[in-house]
This record gives sequence, structure tokens and C-alpha cells, in this order.
Amino acid sequence: MGWKTISGFDASPISTRWLRERGVPMAAPIAGDTLWPDWETLTHKPSIVSFFDVLEHFPLVQAAAALTRIRRELPSLSHLVIKVPVSDGILFRLAHAARSWAPGPYEQLFQVGTFPPHFHYFSRRSLKQFLENSKLVPELVWDDPDVDDLFDRIPRLSGLPGGRLAARTIGLISGDTRIALVRA
Repeated sequence: MGWKTISGFDASPISTRWLRERGVPMAAPIAGDTLWPDWETLTHKPSIVSFFDVLEHFPLVQAAAALTRIRRELPSLSHLVIKVPVSDGILFRLAHAARSWAPGPYEQLFQVGTFPPHFHYFSRRSLKQFLENSKLVPELVWDDPDVDDLFDRIPRLSGLPGGRLAARTIGLISGDTRIALVRA
């Protein structure tokens, strides 16, 4: 199984420009709505759409509405791939426990002072409930160690002897993010 056609959409003009420079067709935003793609600007209709690190940036009602809207606007859609940060991973739990005496890591998790902030994190149960409420049934759900993100958070780690192995080990036990493959 391979990719026939790949395209994208991102609310970030920087990401959009970067992908276009690499030959990836990018949907333009709908006029007056920079957070939603105009599917008509693509030469094909996607059958798989990913929401990587997107849904946590919206209140749950708006996130659910986006999933409903995309299924309505894209009859060609067969699957959604959804990646969200988790509240039951070690990094979240440590930051949450330390928030009263060291609020920095906890505020970073919720991206306090940045746009758009994180409104929520998901546990296994809350992700399952969110998908059910959105009338989606996951075919597969797995924890993603998000190792590359650890190098962003702890840049000195990648340069240390054994740093890459340490990051992979931390990533594997932390289960920092969760990915769900759902039938649209």
C-alpha cells in the first residue's frame, strides 16, 4: 500500500510555505476562516486526513464540530488519524504534581501565554468518550513516544553520550501522546 496523492493544510503560513517549497500541494484556507481548508483548492479529495496535535487547541465542542464538519465536507473520507497529548503519561503527571512549587513545566504543557494554548489533555477513557460522542469508533489506538519532541524539550540530551538511548527510553515509558486511527 502506498500513497497515490498527498496534500496538506496547516493554519500556519510558515508550515504551508515550507511544505509547498517541497512540492506538497496545500489547500488554501477558506475566506474568513484561517483554520479551515478550502477543499476545492485541491486537485483531489483526500481519503485519509490527519489531525496531529490539533484537537487539544480547541474546546471539546469545537473539536467535535470539526470532526463532524470534515466528514460532511469530504464524502471521499475513509479514515481519520488523530494524535493528541495525554494526561496519563509520565511527563504530564510529573509536571502536574510539581505545579504548585515549579509551575513552569505545567504551564509549558498547556502552552500558557502562547497561541493557541492547549485546552485539554486526554486520558485513555476521555479520548474513547470523545470519539464516541463524535460518533467515531477507533480501529486502532496506540501510545506514541514522541521522542523527537523530547529533544526539543531537553536539547542537551541529544548531545550527551547515550542521550539518544535515554530519550528513546523516556519516550517509551512516558507515552507522551496517543494516536487513534478511526473509520470516518
